[in-house]
Amino acid sequence: MPTTQEDAMNITAATPVEIDTVLADIYARRGVSLAALDGAKRGIYRALGNRLTGRQRVILTAADVQTFRARVAEDERFGYREGHYLRAFDQATEQLQLLAAEEEPLHAEHARRPWSRFFLVVGGHIHSSMNCSTCNRNGKATAFAWLPELSGLTEEEAVAAQGAILCTTCYPSAPLAWTNFYDQEAERKAALYCSGSGTTDWKDGKVRNGFHSGNGGYCSHCSGWAGTTSRYSSTIRKHKPAASAELSRGA
Repeated sequence: MPTTQEDAMNITAATPVEIDTVLADIYARRGVSLAALDGAKRGIYRALGNRLTGRQRVILTAADVQTFRARVAEDERFGYREGHYLRAFDQATEQLQLLAAEEEPLHAEHARRPWSRFFLVVGGHIHSSMNCSTCNRNGKATAFAWLPELSGLTEEEAVAAQGAILCTTCYPSAPLAWTNFYDQEAERKAALYCSGSGTTDWKDGKVRNGFHSGNGGYCSHCSGWAGTTSRYSSTIRKHKPAASAELSRGA
Protein backbone atom coordinates (compact mmCIF):
# COMPACT_ATOMS: atom_id res chain seq x y z
CA MET A 1 0.00 0.00 0.00
CA PRO A 2 1.19 3.55 -0.71
CA THR A 3 2.77 5.17 2.31
CA THR A 4 3.45 8.62 0.92
CA GLN A 5 1.72 10.97 -1.50
CA GLU A 6 4.31 10.43 -4.24
CA ASP A 7 3.85 6.64 -3.95
CA ALA A 8 0.18 7.17 -4.81
CA MET A 9 0.98 8.72 -8.19
CA ASN A 10 3.11 7.87 -11.18
CA ILE A 11 5.87 10.47 -10.78
CA THR A 12 7.12 10.19 -14.35
CA ALA A 13 3.60 10.86 -15.67
CA ALA A 14 2.60 13.48 -13.08
CA THR A 15 2.25 17.13 -14.00
CA PRO A 16 4.51 19.84 -12.53
CA VAL A 17 1.54 21.09 -10.50
CA GLU A 18 0.89 17.62 -9.04
CA ILE A 19 4.54 17.02 -8.13
CA ASP A 20 5.09 20.45 -6.62
CA THR A 21 1.85 20.24 -4.66
CA VAL A 22 3.26 17.16 -2.92
CA LEU A 23 6.61 18.88 -2.43
CA ALA A 24 4.92 21.94 -0.93
CA ASP A 25 3.25 19.66 1.63
CA ILE A 26 6.57 17.98 2.43
CA TYR A 27 8.23 21.36 2.94
CA ALA A 28 5.42 22.43 5.26
CA ARG A 29 5.91 19.30 7.36
CA ARG A 30 9.66 19.84 7.28
CA GLY A 31 9.12 23.33 8.70
CA VAL A 32 7.26 21.82 11.65
CA SER A 33 10.04 19.31 12.26
CA LEU A 34 12.74 21.98 11.97
CA ALA A 35 10.93 24.08 14.57
CA ALA A 36 10.72 21.05 16.88
CA LEU A 37 14.41 20.32 16.34
CA ASP A 38 15.33 23.92 17.12
CA GLY A 39 13.34 23.77 20.36
CA ALA A 40 15.06 20.54 21.34
CA LYS A 41 18.50 21.97 20.58
CA ARG A 42 17.81 25.02 22.70
CA GLY A 43 16.69 22.83 25.58
CA ILE A 44 19.80 20.66 25.35
CA TYR A 45 22.02 23.73 25.09
CA ARG A 46 20.57 25.20 28.28
CA ALA A 47 20.63 21.87 30.10
CA LEU A 48 24.37 21.67 29.43
CA GLY A 49 24.80 24.88 31.43
CA ASN A 50 24.84 27.42 28.59
CA ARG A 51 22.92 30.70 28.65
CA LEU A 52 20.52 31.78 25.94
CA THR A 53 19.25 35.29 25.28
CA GLY A 54 16.14 35.89 23.18
CA ARG A 55 16.27 34.08 19.85
CA GLN A 56 20.04 33.64 19.97
CA ARG A 57 21.16 31.13 17.38
CA VAL A 58 22.14 27.80 18.94
CA ILE A 59 25.22 26.00 17.68
CA LEU A 60 25.03 22.46 19.02
CA THR A 61 27.87 20.12 18.04
CA ALA A 62 27.75 16.35 17.72
CA ALA A 63 29.99 16.21 20.80
CA ASP A 64 27.44 18.29 22.75
CA VAL A 65 24.65 15.86 21.84
CA GLN A 66 26.84 12.88 22.76
CA THR A 67 27.67 14.44 26.14
CA PHE A 68 24.00 15.15 26.80
CA ARG A 69 22.98 11.65 25.75
CA ALA A 70 25.52 10.10 28.09
CA ARG A 71 24.41 12.23 31.02
CA VAL A 72 20.74 11.34 30.45
CA ALA A 73 21.70 7.66 30.49
CA GLU A 74 23.94 7.90 33.55
CA ASP A 75 22.07 10.40 35.74
CA GLU A 76 18.54 9.18 36.44
CA ARG A 77 17.42 12.44 38.02
CA PHE A 78 18.87 14.53 35.18
CA GLY A 79 17.33 12.18 32.63
CA TYR A 80 13.91 12.44 34.27
CA ARG A 81 14.08 16.25 34.23
CA GLU A 82 15.80 16.89 30.89
CA GLY A 83 15.41 13.66 28.90
CA HIS A 84 12.39 14.91 26.95
CA TYR A 85 14.71 17.22 25.00
CA LEU A 86 16.69 14.23 23.76
CA ARG A 87 13.53 12.38 22.76
CA ALA A 88 12.30 15.44 20.86
CA PHE A 89 15.72 15.81 19.22
CA ASP A 90 15.79 12.20 18.04
CA GLN A 91 12.18 12.27 16.84
CA ALA A 92 12.64 15.47 14.84
CA THR A 93 15.94 14.23 13.37
CA GLU A 94 14.31 10.96 12.27
CA GLN A 95 11.33 12.79 10.78
CA LEU A 96 13.61 15.09 8.77
CA GLN A 97 15.45 12.08 7.39
CA LEU A 98 12.16 10.49 6.32
CA LEU A 99 11.02 13.70 4.67
CA ALA A 100 14.32 13.98 2.81
CA ALA A 101 13.76 10.48 1.45
CA GLU A 102 10.21 11.45 0.38
CA GLU A 103 11.28 14.52 -1.55
CA GLU A 104 14.37 13.03 -3.22
CA PRO A 105 12.55 11.25 -6.11
CA LEU A 106 10.42 14.36 -6.71
CA HIS A 107 13.51 16.55 -7.04
CA ALA A 108 15.06 13.89 -9.26
CA GLU A 109 12.06 14.07 -11.60
CA HIS A 110 12.39 17.86 -11.76
CA ALA A 111 16.06 17.44 -12.64
CA ARG A 112 15.11 14.95 -15.37
CA ARG A 113 12.59 17.32 -17.02
CA PRO A 114 13.00 20.80 -15.50
CA TRP A 115 9.99 23.12 -15.24
CA SER A 116 9.47 26.57 -13.80
CA ARG A 117 8.68 27.01 -10.12
CA PHE A 118 7.34 29.95 -8.15
CA PHE A 119 8.00 30.84 -4.52
CA LEU A 120 6.35 33.69 -2.64
CA VAL A 121 8.00 35.74 0.08
CA VAL A 122 5.17 36.89 2.32
CA GLY A 123 4.86 40.64 1.88
CA GLY A 124 7.39 40.49 -0.95
CA HIS A 125 7.87 39.17 -4.46
CA ILE A 126 7.47 35.84 -6.24
CA HIS A 127 10.80 34.17 -7.04
CA SER A 128 11.81 31.38 -9.40
CA SER A 129 13.84 29.61 -6.70
CA MET A 130 14.79 29.88 -3.04
CA ASN A 131 18.29 30.99 -3.98
CA CYS A 132 17.57 34.43 -5.44
CA SER A 133 20.38 36.90 -4.73
CA THR A 134 17.85 39.31 -3.23
CA CYS A 135 16.92 36.81 -0.49
CA ASN A 136 18.66 35.05 2.41
CA ARG A 137 20.71 38.10 3.38
CA ASN A 138 22.56 39.05 6.56
CA GLY A 139 22.73 35.44 7.70
CA LYS A 140 18.95 35.08 7.85
CA ALA A 141 17.07 32.49 5.81
CA THR A 142 14.11 33.94 3.93
CA ALA A 143 10.77 32.22 4.55
CA PHE A 144 9.19 31.08 1.28
CA ALA A 145 5.74 29.75 0.43
CA TRP A 146 5.43 27.37 -2.49
CA LEU A 147 2.99 28.31 -5.26
CA PRO A 148 2.57 24.89 -6.92
CA GLU A 149 -0.53 26.00 -8.84
CA LEU A 150 1.78 28.14 -11.02
CA SER A 151 4.40 25.43 -11.66
CA GLY A 152 5.17 24.94 -15.34
CA LEU A 153 4.14 28.41 -16.51
CA THR A 154 6.39 30.20 -18.95
CA GLU A 155 7.84 33.55 -17.91
CA GLU A 156 5.50 35.24 -20.39
CA GLU A 157 2.48 33.52 -18.86
CA ALA A 158 3.65 34.34 -15.34
CA VAL A 159 4.18 38.02 -16.17
CA ALA A 160 0.75 38.24 -17.80
CA ALA A 161 -0.89 36.73 -14.72
CA GLN A 162 1.16 38.17 -11.85
CA GLY A 163 2.68 41.41 -13.17
CA ALA A 164 5.02 43.35 -10.91
CA ILE A 165 4.66 40.98 -7.97
CA LEU A 166 7.31 38.91 -9.79
CA CYS A 167 10.94 39.51 -8.81
CA THR A 168 12.71 41.28 -11.69
CA THR A 169 15.98 39.49 -10.82
CA CYS A 170 14.32 36.12 -11.36
CA TYR A 171 12.05 37.34 -14.18
CA PRO A 172 13.79 40.12 -16.18
CA SER A 173 10.69 40.78 -18.29
CA ALA A 174 8.48 41.48 -15.26
CA PRO A 175 7.33 45.12 -15.07
CA LEU A 176 8.76 47.38 -12.38
CA ALA A 177 5.38 49.02 -11.77
CA TRP A 178 2.17 47.24 -10.82
CA THR A 179 0.04 46.20 -13.76
CA ASN A 180 -3.73 46.57 -13.73
CA PHE A 181 -4.30 42.82 -13.97
CA TYR A 182 -6.02 42.58 -10.60
CA ASP A 183 -8.03 45.74 -11.24
CA GLN A 184 -9.22 44.24 -14.51
CA GLU A 185 -10.18 41.03 -12.74
CA ALA A 186 -12.12 42.97 -10.12
CA GLU A 187 -13.90 44.95 -12.84
CA ARG A 188 -14.73 41.76 -14.73
CA LYS A 189 -16.26 40.17 -11.64
CA ALA A 190 -18.12 43.34 -10.73
CA ALA A 191 -19.62 43.44 -14.22
CA LEU A 192 -21.40 40.16 -13.49
CA TYR A 193 -23.58 41.91 -10.91
CA CYS A 194 -26.15 44.66 -11.19
CA SER A 195 -24.79 48.17 -10.64
CA GLY A 196 -27.52 48.64 -8.05
CA SER A 197 -25.83 46.16 -5.70
CA GLY A 198 -24.70 47.87 -2.52
CA THR A 199 -26.85 50.95 -3.09
CA THR A 200 -30.26 51.99 -1.74
CA ASP A 201 -31.66 52.72 -5.19
CA TRP A 202 -35.00 51.00 -4.80
CA LYS A 203 -37.59 51.44 -7.51
CA ASP A 204 -40.02 54.20 -6.46
CA GLY A 205 -38.10 54.28 -3.15
CA LYS A 206 -40.07 51.30 -1.88
CA VAL A 207 -38.36 48.60 0.18
CA ARG A 208 -39.61 46.04 2.68
CA ASN A 209 -37.34 45.54 5.68
CA GLY A 210 -37.50 44.82 9.39
CA PHE A 211 -39.35 41.53 8.86
CA HIS A 212 -38.13 38.01 9.60
CA SER A 213 -38.17 37.14 5.88
CA GLY A 214 -39.02 38.55 2.49
CA ASN A 215 -37.06 41.77 2.96
CA GLY A 216 -36.33 43.54 -0.33
CA GLY A 217 -37.90 45.30 -3.25
CA TYR A 218 -37.40 46.16 -6.90
CA CYS A 219 -33.99 47.45 -7.94
CA SER A 220 -34.24 50.68 -9.94
CA HIS A 221 -31.16 49.69 -11.96
CA CYS A 222 -32.43 46.40 -13.40
CA SER A 223 -36.07 46.39 -12.29
CA GLY A 224 -35.59 42.92 -10.81
CA TRP A 225 -36.46 41.82 -7.30
CA ALA A 226 -33.51 42.00 -4.88
CA GLY A 227 -33.15 41.32 -1.18
CA THR A 228 -31.60 43.54 1.46
CA THR A 229 -28.24 42.83 3.07
CA SER A 230 -30.00 42.21 6.40
CA ARG A 231 -33.48 42.50 7.90
CA TYR A 232 -32.55 45.86 9.41
CA SER A 233 -30.77 47.28 6.37
CA SER A 234 -32.09 49.10 3.34
CA THR A 235 -29.00 48.30 1.28
CA ILE A 236 -29.54 46.21 -1.85
CA ARG A 237 -27.89 42.79 -1.68
CA LYS A 238 -25.42 41.86 -4.43
CA HIS A 239 -27.41 40.42 -7.32
CA LYS A 240 -27.11 39.77 -11.01
CA PRO A 241 -29.00 42.00 -13.46
CA ALA A 242 -32.47 40.75 -14.31
CA ALA A 243 -34.93 41.68 -17.06
CA SER A 244 -38.00 43.22 -15.46
CA ALA A 245 -40.26 41.14 -17.67
CA GLU A 246 -38.75 37.94 -16.24
CA LEU A 247 -38.11 38.65 -12.58
CA SER A 248 -40.12 41.67 -11.54
CA ARG A 249 -43.36 40.98 -9.79
CA GLY A 250 -45.80 42.77 -12.00
CA ALA A 251 -44.01 46.10 -11.76
